[in-house]
Amino acid sequence: ELVLLCEPIVVFGTSPTATSALVQALVSLVAPLRFANDYRPYFTIHDSEFQEFTSKTHTPSRVIIGVTNPYFNKALQHWPNVIILDTDPDKTLRVLNPKEHSSSSLRGKPGFYTRHKPYLTKDKSSRSCLGETDRDLLKWRIYSYAGI
Repeated sequence: ELVLLCEPIVVFGTSPTATSALVQALVSLVAPLRFANDYRPYFTIHDSEFQEFTSKTHTPSRVIIGVTNPYFNKALQHWPNVIILDTDPDKTLRVLNPKEHSSSSLRGKPGFYTRHKPYLTKDKSSRSCLGETDRDLLKWRIYSYAGI
């Protein structure tokens, strides 16, 4: 839903391979539709839009970025949607309490932090039809970009 609505998302990770793989996977989730906004699989402090993205005075741009530099832990705390990758790719992401999003100890806990209120409700009937094979295929799709 966040990707379809072009909401700003930042992906924190320890390796450029993992963060860029997840950004690419998020963008590919809307296929066959074309992702309409900007995405940066690997964003650094040397990019020309660095000041724009880290500015706390205005709303973050509608962009998905992947970062590994610890400096961004503080600089991007104002972003509404944050994904923090675990160093172990076999672990699944947890959706965590949005109140934890602003805490200073946030960056040590892998998971998905969001302030977004979903417009759609969970479809439990189709989720129960999703078998173990389908979940493995989705996990493979995410990690195939990284070559893991």
